[in-house]
Amino acid sequence: MRIFWLLMVALPLNALAVDNMMVNSEIPEIRFQKQPTIGMSFKPGGEPGVVVSLPEGGNIIIPGYRVRVKDMAFIVSIACEENLSDDCSAYPYSDDYDDRAVFIRYIQISDRRFTTPEGSRIGDRWDQTVQKVDKNKILLTVNDSCLRLPSGWHACIDLMSVNRKFDVEKRRLLPKKSAIIDFFYKDNDLLKRE
Repeated sequence: MRIFWLLMVALPLNALAVDNMMVNSEIPEIRFQKQPTIGMSFKPGGEPGVVVSLPEGGNIIIPGYRVRVKDMAFIVSIACEENLSDDCSAYPYSDDYDDRAVFIRYIQISDRRFTTPEGSRIGDRWDQTVQKVDKNKILLTVNDSCLRLPSGWHACIDLMSVNRKFDVEKRRLLPKKSAIIDFFYKDNDLLKRE
């Protein structure tokens, strides 16, 4: 057990509140003037400091960056092609990103100050969030851990949460009404449908 704690202290990688990413805290955040959007391009000026396993992507792992807009922190994952279809695996070296423009294909936030266009926030109850969606248009994602909002943001409970119950009618394990929204993400799923 002591070795485990020593490794946790000694390694520069650490996980944030959400289990689908690893962050190298030694690589600084990038400051943006406005909130990141899917397809937005930027020149990071250095190597990625984040790797994200996309919630819907199974075993797809994509590089990314920590981004700060005023006082809110975002995680953005990137594509190196404008059509957002690649994972930048063609550019494995840190200096590959010094002059390269990259494109945002995934955004995640667990900052309590963030509010979606529908008014959803981190810490809201699951049932409050479900009420913000037309009941005929409810779309659950990520093994029923997330709810897709009309704005394209997905409101998610902790992916490993035990705050679930078995729905005998739907024959699925769904979040309890009292489950708390833990993070939001947005990806290029809307672009894929167009």
